[in-house]
Order: sequence, then C-alpha cells, then structure tokens
Amino acid sequence: MMSAKEEKRIAFNEQMNAWVSRQGLWFQLRHAAEGQSLMARMTRLGGRLLLVVALLAVAIWIYLFNRIERDGFREDVRISLEETFRAESCEVGEIRKERELATLAYIKLEGSEEAFYEHLDARGVRTSVSLLDGVYGAWDGKSVLINRLDIDLKAGGSDDASAAKSFAALFVEHDGFTFERFESPDANLKWGYSIRNQGYISNSQLSASREGDGWRLQFKGGNFGQNWLRPLKIENMVVMCSPRGVIIEEAQLTAEDGSGRLTFDLAVGSGSQPSLNGKLTIESMPLDTLLSPAFNEWISGSISGQGTISGSTNSQQGVVFDIQFELEDGDQLVVRDSIPILSALTVVDLYNSYRRVPFDQGGFHLRSGSDLFHLDQIDLQAGDLLHLAGAVTVRPPSIKEIAQALNIENVEQVKNILEKNWKYQDDVLVDTQTGSKLTGATPQSVEQGSQAGLSQPQDAVESVLRSAILNERGVKRYEGAIKLGLKADAFDKAPKLKAAYPVDAQTNRIWMHTPLEGRLQTLTLSQAERLYLLGRKRQ
Repeated sequence: MMSAKEEKRIAFNEQMNAWVSRQGLWFQLRHAAEGQSLMARMTRLGGRLLLVVALLAVAIWIYLFNRIERDGFREDVRISLEETFRAESCEVGEIRKERELATLAYIKLEGSEEAFYEHLDARGVRTSVSLLDGVYGAWDGKSVLINRLDIDLKAGGSDDASAAKSFAALFVEHDGFTFERFESPDANLKWGYSIRNQGYISNSQLSASREGDGWRLQFKGGNFGQNWLRPLKIENMVVMCSPRGVIIEEAQLTAEDGSGRLTFDLAVGSGSQPSLNGKLTIESMPLDTLLSPAFNEWISGSISGQGTISGSTNSQQGVVFDIQFELEDGDQLVVRDSIPILSALTVVDLYNSYRRVPFDQGGFHLRSGSDLFHLDQIDLQAGDLLHLAGAVTVRPPSIKEIAQALNIENVEQVKNILEKNWKYQDDVLVDTQTGSKLTGATPQSVEQGSQAGLSQPQDAVESVLRSAILNERGVKRYEGAIKLGLKADAFDKAPKLKAAYPVDAQTNRIWMHTPLEGRLQTLTLSQAERLYLLGRKRQ
C-alpha cells in the first residue's frame, strides 16, 4: 500500500498537469525546458513544433481535398463559367473529386447576346485537378472530357458588331483555368435559324486541341446534315476555328450503309450574315440520301457530281448548293412506273416496258436556295428505250394555292394562320406562342395555337381546318416541262397516238412534250389520261 504522503504527491501531480494543460501550448513550450540542458530543451521544443506543423498540414490537406466538393467552390466555378462563356445564366451540377480528377455532373449555359451559342449543355465533365490548383497559380486542367455535349450555335447576328463579339467569345481564355484540349464521344451541334440554312452534327466523336490562337476540331463517326441532305455518316471532318474565321479543311461523308462518298471543303465568313464559299464532290451517292422519302417509290439508284456551296447560314437565301450531276461508271437512275405517264406508256406501247426505266447516261444541273429547287439541263438516256430532257422548279405553295387545294374561299383566313400563328422549326410546324408542335397533333392539341387570325377553335371542324392548312403548307409544288423521246415503234399499234405523236425524222424518235405542274402525286396525270384515251383502240 502507498503511504499517505505518496498518495498526496500523486494527487498533486495530477492537479498540476491538469492546470498546465489548461494554460495552452505556448505556456508549456516556455516552461517545459526549465531545469533541463540546452540540447534537451531544443529537442523537446523541436518535437512539439513538428507536431504543430504536422497537425496544421493535415488540416490544410483535408481542406484542400474537400474544397472542390464544397458549395462555395461550385459557386465560384459557376460564376467563372458564366463570365468566361458570356452566359445569360449558368447552372453547375454536383462536383466530385476522385484521385486526380474533378467531375462536374453537368453544365447548362444560356447564351447572352455576346455568346457564340444559344444553348450549351455539357454532361459528365471531367478534368485533371491537383491539391494546389486554383490556390497557387491557375488551375491547369490539361484536358477536358465531356461525356455528352450539346450546342446550339449562333449562325450570325443582328448586325456585324454583335456577330463579331459573339465570334470573339469563342477564343476568350480564363486566367484561373487553362486546358489544351477537350474531347467528347457524343457531340451534338446545331446551327441555322430556318429550314433554308439549318444543319447539324449528331452523335459524333469530337477531339479538339489548341493550334496557335485557335482550335482544331476533328469529328469522327456520327451524322451530318444540311438543308435537304439526308443524314450522312461522318468518316472524318476537320475544322479550323481561329479569330480570322472558320474553315472546314476536309469533310468525308458516306451514306448510312457506307456506300457512296461526299467530300467538301468550306470557308465561313464573318459578320451578321457570314458568307459561305466551298466546293463539293459526290461519288456514286445513293439517291435516298439526297432526296425526300416521298420519292423512294418513284426513283432509286446512285449518282455523282461536282459543285459549289455558297449563300449564308443567316439569310433568307440560306445555304445554296449548285451542282452538276452526272451518271458516271456504275451509276444508274431507276425510274419506276409509279409516275402516271410511265404507267400509261406501259399499257399503250405493246413493244416496250416502262415499269422500270434504268437511265445510265447523261446528267442534269441542280441549284437549291431560298427554299427552291431548280433542275435544268436535264439530259438522261436509258439506252435506246427512253430519252428525257427538260427543266423543273420545286417550290413551296402560295397562299392562294393552299386555299384552292382545300376549297377555302377566304384566302385571308389561310394567310392569317400561316403568317401570324405558326412558323417552321426543324421541318416541323411550331406554334410561335406556345411552342407546341403540329406533327402528330390531335385536334385538341392544335387548339393550343395562338388566337391570331382565327380565334381558338370552338369545335373540331375549325381545328381540323387549321391542321389541314398547316399540313398543306409542306406540300411542294412543281412547275416546268419535260420531253420524252420514245422509240419509233412505240405507237405502231395505236393509230390515234401515232397520228398525234409522229416520228421525228431527224432523230427517229417520238417526242412527247409533257408539262409539269402541281403536286408530286398528280404530275403527268393529265398527259397519262390523254394516252389512255387515244390508245384505247389498237390494231
């Protein structure tokens, strides 16, 4: 057992230690060395200083490691992005750090008047980050990986000054964050404000790197579309963006199945209506990639050609294609008797069949722009069976033609619906006030349109009328004329036809002049009816 004196000493020491600990670290460092040698004092002091430094280092490390996931850091990033990209508004999702990578769940930007985009949405943004990035010097992200990138690009501006500001914003660098390249395995870009100049790149693998004072972008895979071109598969596309402008140095595209080839280069000018200047080459491209699906039952095959690209991505004229098409080796245009006049010829000509006419020689010239297609210099030959020549223009219907097609006497009623209530957007009619789309719309959904021109439909009849007018707006009209060169014996068994269409002695062919007017479904119908009528009595 301890003596009473020993117990008192232990109790005193415990009380003394407790009192000393309450005096703080500095008091302990000052008085701990009393009664000790200089070396002992320095050793104890150094040990305690190391302990303090270690504790501070751990605290700083924990702060630096966790600062990226704090709300304050995310707000700093949001403000920085909003300023750098000249956004009207910016949303930033959760930020997480895993090892040397920072991941932003999403970034959503709405462009201001000075931005180069209308909308920008980036999902799953990852970049390199170290503990001291942004604390000591700039944050060097090295490279940025974006899981999905969606950008609605501006195609010009209201005036040259605003367009210049928007374009210059593409090259602004932020002092607090630097990177040399960015990639996205799923990049989606859109441009153009109307069906005359809209284009897109979708689901493409994008790699971009700094080059001089600009950016070099490379797209692989995915689809490219522009105006009337059907989606084309991207093999390779290289785009150079610099303060001096945008140049598509090379673009190699094919049909979805890999057949055919379309290559082009293009320089995009500056200003509110940036001009386009480029050349394209088409090699054995399937027609279904160049034509609307409405033509699939009429015509098929492949064709080649060379031409130019001009116009603007922000003008009434839109993007203009001027192409001279030719049937090269291996090309063929197959026209079927879904065309009324060919169906009639199959009936009245007992010696030849026009169910499937394979043109393998010749060509034609095409110019598209301002929502018009003009085909001229048509000169196609299907061996000795049939020659085809002429010209035709494809255009939207006039307000009067829409009214006539629907038997509407009040033309103003049609005009009000088309000009005040609706507009074209992505080839779909869209209500200008509600944003609702007409495609697949029921009478109830169509009633959500604005009240301009027609008051809100009071019954199903008015609703169906509105829908019919808007759909008729999308039905193209054709005007022009072609002439068909038939074999000399085509009407030998039909005397009235032979008398009406004599053989041309110079070419030894029967030439039929056929006007083209109206809708696609009724082209050559009146001529076909005349053939049936004159060819009823045969020898």
